[in-house]
Amino acid sequence: MSATQNPRLGAHDRVTLYLALVPYLLQHSPVSVAEAAAKFQVSASDMRDLVRKLSNLGVPGLEGYYLPNDLFEINFDLFEDDDIIDLISAVGIDATPKFSGPEAATLVAGLQFISGIVAAEDRESVTALIAKIGRGASAKPASIIVSTPEPPVDLAVIRRAFSTHTQVHFGYRNARGESELRSVSPLRLLLVGDTWYLRGWCHLRDALRTFRLDRVENLTETASPIAPEHEALELPETLFDARDTDLAVVVRLAENALSLIAEYHPVVGGAAAGGDVLATIHFAHLNNVAHCVARYPGIVTVVEPPEAIAAVQQYALEALARYSQA
Repeated sequence: MSATQNPRLGAHDRVTLYLALVPYLLQHSPVSVAEAAAKFQVSASDMRDLVRKLSNLGVPGLEGYYLPNDLFEINFDLFEDDDIIDLISAVGIDATPKFSGPEAATLVAGLQFISGIVAAEDRESVTALIAKIGRGASAKPASIIVSTPEPPVDLAVIRRAFSTHTQVHFGYRNARGESELRSVSPLRLLLVGDTWYLRGWCHLRDALRTFRLDRVENLTETASPIAPEHEALELPETLFDARDTDLAVVVRLAENALSLIAEYHPVVGGAAAGGDVLATIHFAHLNNVAHCVARYPGIVTVVEPPEAIAAVQQYALEALARYSQA
């Protein structure tokens, strides 16, 4: 069927044509009526009618009215005199929201951080996405260099285990500093703050466990396959639960400071003098207790057990000694 033989356009046809016509005119304008009509397989008369009505379409402005600046604008002198369609203003199309400079810089910083986690073959995609965000921002993003903390083990071993669906084997130091041999079906590799973690099914404990990679020794691959039921496990949102650690520490802090230590998943257990609260946090190692207190000086105070208090005191004394020598 030729363009001139098309039946009269219905409302649905017009909506469909307008959705395609505007992007076409943005790319090819100015264009003759005959050429546009042939492109969309409509008659020249229908195309002229579409163009005339296009000038009455747009988006309501801040006041909720369709004022002149809120409508599509056509060069009608060129249209009426020479049968040429020239789209001068396309409302809504050019007003696509863009990231601000600070927003783009934040996204770029996050992607730079991620690039240190993904496999080498995927980093090119991350680099391309960083460049695309920079081009699409409303202002040039600030130059921010973000480096990913160096992993304490060879992550390639874990990534190969993911791809081959096999277990890994390593020695792991527990909270008392004792080392145990573990065979683990790896399920997820995480970087939280500056600490790397491996989540997986521990065959020694026959349960889901989270392992700090800075406590892993002699990481090796194995030929043992990961069981399908373990690969299908749904991992909980929290990084640790009480089974992952064997060191429960009670700390004291102001109730409005609980949000500061939310990443440690404190469990409030009662009130303390001065309006403070007592909360229990599970730690994988005594050193982690001292690091937590050091991050929030004057905010978090260890109450029990005695070995946790001693670890914090020792950490403070060692820090003071290093400062005195400086």
